[in-house]
Amino acid sequence: MDSIFNSRSELRSDDIQSFWAHLANTADVEDLTSGEQARILGLLTIWCETLLELYNLGSSARSTLLSSMTPGSKSGRAVLRKTHRISQDVIVKLLDGESVRTDTLNLTSVSTTWNLSGPEGTLEERFAPNGKVDLQSFLLFMAIKKSGPFPFRRCKQCRRVFARNRRQEFCSGQCRTQSAESRRKATPARKEQLAKAAKKHRAKIEKARKSRKKP
Repeated sequence: MDSIFNSRSELRSDDIQSFWAHLANTADVEDLTSGEQARILGLLTIWCETLLELYNLGSSARSTLLSSMTPGSKSGRAVLRKTHRISQDVIVKLLDGESVRTDTLNLTSVSTTWNLSGPEGTLEERFAPNGKVDLQSFLLFMAIKKSGPFPFRRCKQCRRVFARNRRQEFCSGQCRTQSAESRRKATPARKEQLAKAAKKHRAKIEKARKSRKKP
């Protein structure tokens, strides 16, 4: 997750999506090391400070998240638990085939602006929080809404959640290789090949055993 740290002047959607995928794969934030917890809180601080600057949110929004953001503090633990719960209530449930109400994110104060762009009049949506807003929820909302297709998938091999790049089906090259190997082993031709190899190996062992018995 160190690679996610970027200049606080920009919000990279792919980095934010990777952040949420990491949380979705975490069973319990208490299982994370103190270093991991500190990195999560550090990322939230950077990104939420950027949101505050981008949308000119006041001190009330700042106080809802950014006070005493350390893993050992009461507010830090509360932020970790809440951020993790959001990932489970939205990302995991959607990927498991459940319906999720939009008010799960408690974003009643987010306004939507429509514009037409391009020669064909493509509809563009822009979102902005009005006044006090739940910054963690808005961060996930932006990661989902600004990406087109739903950006999260489960790996076809290991079932971990990952932030998809185009038509990506596996979370890593290792899982892609393992899946290809599994499919190759499962074909009738491959099964026959393995059976012949095993038979040849047994015959070789038997021949060596008989030769040792000869005087």
